[in-house]
Amino acid sequence: MPPSRTVVLLIAAPLDSALTLALPAAIAGAADAVLSRGGYGSAVLLLAAVLLGGAATTATVALVSPVCSADATAALRERFLGHLLTLDPHRASAWPTGDLTARLVTATTDAGNRLPATIGTATALFTSLGAVIGLGLLSPWLALAFFGGVVPGVLLVRVFGHRAGAVFVRYQRAQSALAARLTGALDGLRSIHAAAAEHREATRVLQPLEELSGAGHELWRAQRRIVWQAMLLIAAVELAVLATAGTLVAQHALPAGALAAAAGWSALGVGFFEQVEALAALAHARAGRARLGEVLEVGAGAGTGGTGAGGAGAGGVGPGGVGPADGAPVGDGALVAGGAPEVGRPDFRRRRHIQPRRHPRFRPSPHPRTALILPIIGRKLMNRQRASTIAPPATPPANSESTLMPPITANANPNARTSAHLSPPPHPTGEPLIMPSISSELMLRQIRVTSEGGKPLLGPLTLTVPTGCTVALVGRSGSGKSLLAALAGGLRLPDEGEVLIDGVPVTRLSPAQRREAIGYAFERPVLVGRTLGEALEGAGPAELRAARAAEFTDRLPAGKNTRPGDLRLSGGELQRLGLARLLAQSPRVVVLDDATSSLDLATEYQVTRALEEATAGRTRLLVAHRAGTAARADLVAWLDNGRLRALAPHSVLLTDPDYRTTLAAGTAAPAGAATP
Repeated sequence: MPPSRTVVLLIAAPLDSALTLALPAAIAGAADAVLSRGGYGSAVLLLAAVLLGGAATTATVALVSPVCSADATAALRERFLGHLLTLDPHRASAWPTGDLTARLVTATTDAGNRLPATIGTATALFTSLGAVIGLGLLSPWLALAFFGGVVPGVLLVRVFGHRAGAVFVRYQRAQSALAARLTGALDGLRSIHAAAAEHREATRVLQPLEELSGAGHELWRAQRRIVWQAMLLIAAVELAVLATAGTLVAQHALPAGALAAAAGWSALGVGFFEQVEALAALAHARAGRARLGEVLEVGAGAGTGGTGAGGAGAGGVGPGGVGPADGAPVGDGALVAGGAPEVGRPDFRRRRHIQPRRHPRFRPSPHPRTALILPIIGRKLMNRQRASTIAPPATPPANSESTLMPPITANANPNARTSAHLSPPPHPTGEPLIMPSISSELMLRQIRVTSEGGKPLLGPLTLTVPTGCTVALVGRSGSGKSLLAALAGGLRLPDEGEVLIDGVPVTRLSPAQRREAIGYAFERPVLVGRTLGEALEGAGPAELRAARAAEFTDRLPAGKNTRPGDLRLSGGELQRLGLARLLAQSPRVVVLDDATSSLDLATEYQVTRALEEATAGRTRLLVAHRAGTAARADLVAWLDNGRLRALAPHSVLLTDPDYRTTLAAGTAAPAGAATP
């Protein structure tokens, strides 16, 4: 929160309370001066000064309080959203998207009003205490009469605060449940229409409405009870104080002006019990902070934030891109982290000014020889591996777990580094050091992933993608392809094992290092940014042409200044924008998770050729559903029920009828797939 506004509020609120307390004394002094028929000019001037000062401070508090609430709400939303973007996607998926949206919109608003509500309640309490002291200075009998009705009022306030806080937590939870169901229904709107299940789905979505209504009515009933009880209590206290003051004035124990002072201070003293709205705001703030704390207390996973330029997956958020794991319990529409930097890290603001590096195809490279030599080395390495292939059996067992290429098995990789090479020298700042290169080795060692219920989702498996090699992931739906792709860049952390890039665990890399090392492109990219140009993260005309996206972006009236929310794009057009964003980066490891599934065959061929040229010599991991994609890869990792069944070239695996059946099942067009 900006300190200047906070300081103004912290000064103006107590000053307003002090001037309010001084007003009854000033009125009493002016009344006594007029009744004494003496000089009353100074007393009237003092009264005028108190009135003007009180009006100024009251106006200041009224103006600054909403601004402070808005600033606090914005800061909380930024912190909450930043924390979500740094969470391990598996952790973030524990809350439905609608629930997180409700927390982001309503809970932050309630919690953001905490400071003004606290200051308002504190100044009301200070004013009441000051009024009691003023009554005591006039006469101890006045203070005693006042305290006779205060004790029940304090108990009344405590009971209200306890009940209202619990009820409002119930209200927010029911509201979040309703929002989560509604968001899920909107995501599956086409399926609902196709199944003619509108009425049944509406009944399901509105099921939390009864709890929401009950909590809301209970909150209003609690406020209604305290209001009429407080009004009766206030009237009784003021009546007792005024009766006592009148008796003392009649007995000449107090001057006539003291009656006005007693009336003012008694009203101020019981004014604390009129702060029902402030007390309710405090209850709302506590409930909002509790709701936010449930998410903020979950620690950010080490594998967050590190992605390249690919698009976000379905329901994902972040410039680096996130996709739901194939077979992982991420959930539709889950708010998960992409390339967002970890909030509070030193490199958070520096990264905002880093210009994306271009590939040599689009910008001259300082090392052109490296770009030419590495692909040759990679091909020679693959030829050497293929030469050592052992012919597969004619009819492998149906449930065989063995590979068709023993020299390149899941658990015995000839290119795997020894343990002595798995710990590079630490960076002087304490961060691991990866030597700059055009490509990197990717290794998943003894990986195992299970669901929250303990069901195995992936592994155990060990897979090494050699430097400059292209490996295609093939398997039936739910076999763990997208989950393995998410593990490669730290978008999902394994329950056992580790992922290494050039021998460095992904968990030891900062978000900036992961973004530099790994680039992602997913099936359904999400454009994050105020404009299309900002969402594309530096992709220029060359990248857009290579991804065949310039065909429609050049026709936009506002060009790159178009707001992403105003675009109406097909799935294929979104994928082309995601690929253009990837081409603008220079990652050493490229992960493509079904990134061309919505393209027609001709466009896919053109985009794939451009992508292969742009990422030549780089390590690539592809989630493949089409035989052509698998055929273009150096190796195919065949996943079956979360296990690595075989690792071999596509031509070798084609001899297995189960593999051919898997490919045939994967070439079927997915439901709802769009073509540009």
